[in-house]
Order: sequence, then C-alpha cells, then structure tokens
Amino acid sequence: MKAVQKLPVMVSWSGGKDSLLMLRQLQQSEQYKVAGLMTTVEEGTHQVVMHGFPVELIEQQAQSLGLPLEKVYLPARAPNEVYEARMKEVARQHRDRGITHWAFGDIYLEDIRQYREGLCQRIGMTPLFPLWGQDTRSLAWQFIEDKNRAVLIVVDTRVLKPTFLGKFFNSEFLRRLPNWIDPCGERGEFHTFVFSSPSFRFPVEVEVKSLESKGVFWVARIRSRGNSDSKKES
Repeated sequence: MKAVQKLPVMVSWSGGKDSLLMLRQLQQSEQYKVAGLMTTVEEGTHQVVMHGFPVELIEQQAQSLGLPLEKVYLPARAPNEVYEARMKEVARQHRDRGITHWAFGDIYLEDIRQYREGLCQRIGMTPLFPLWGQDTRSLAWQFIEDKNRAVLIVVDTRVLKPTFLGKFFNSEFLRRLPNWIDPCGERGEFHTFVFSSPSFRFPVEVEVKSLESKGVFWVARIRSRGNSDSKKES
C-alpha cells in the first residue's frame, strides 16, 4: 500500500506549554508533518512579542526540537496592517515551498479563532487548531504527566499575584491555582516558557533575571544560563 503523503504545516510558536502540546499532537498525526516553527520578534529589542524574553531562547528550543525556526520581525506595538503585511510576505515564501497550512495553539476563544481564520484567508493559508475544544484541565495535567517542564513568565495581576512569576508549571501550581483561573491560562491569566521536555534533545536552561511591572501584567525577565551546544553534547 502506498504511504499517505503528509501535509506540511508551519506552527505558530510562542515557546510556551500550549505550543508544545499542539506540536506533539501534530507530530503524532497521520495527516500532518511539521515543517517548522514561526515566532514574532520585536525589532530593536530582539525579544519575542508579547512574552518579552530574548529570541535566542526560542532559537535554542527549535535547535533542541530539531526544527527550523522562522522569525517574523515587527516594530514595537505594530498595528494590524503592519502585522498582516509581514505575514503575507512570509506566507508567500511558504507557499513557494509547498507549505499552505498554519497551526495555532488556541483552545476555545472564538473571537481569536475567527481573527486567525480571517487572517489566513487573506494571506492564502489554511488554519489548523489541533487543541481546539479540548478540556484545559486535562491538557494541563497531560503536559505535566508527560514530564514536560515550564516556568511562569507573565501573570495578569488582576487575577494572579506576582509571586507566581518564576514558579514552575507543575502539579503544585495547578493545585494552588484558584478554580476561576483557566488551568492553561487560555484567557491570558498567565504565560509560560518550556525549558525541558522529552521532545527536546537537550534542556534550555534559563534563569530569572528580574521581575518587571507592565501595567496590570507582571513579567519575569528570563535569560539563558548556558550555551545550548554544550548542553547538547553533555
């Protein structure tokens, strides 16, 4: 029997736990093949948009996963028209390589999904939502039980105390989490950075440099603790 040709997919990658959960589902799929990771980076600061950590940490994640990384550079606080123009440029390059599918880690926010679907339609890509509709508590426990490790790097202080920053996303965290907070932080309550996983060839070792207030959001500024090549060889 002739093997089924898998469709190549570009994955929207933030470096957090939902991105990893999405990636694992795609890699286990019989229909899709992950062609690479895509992340947005702020020009000048070279920080990952929204999460505010150095892009070199995502570069290390991609290296550890053995996947190519596409970096889309954006000006600070880029308006939607600039964001979409840059994405169209990248999408054109992907289509030339035969990649027409773009995967996102959204789970249940309908307005976000509709925006991404509209964006993909405008730039000629087909959107995928591998985690859509799944139970967030089950996903959170799955992440932990599969021996993935992540650290909290952003919290919305309207719902969580800044003392959660820099803490591990683990069973203790989930048990301490108030029941009105989504276990995956799907409504933006918190964001994470994955530093270790069975999917990684080597860990991405990080340390918290400082804690900063960004209005209602507090951010843990993280940085690399060592050279990724040495981690791969050890």
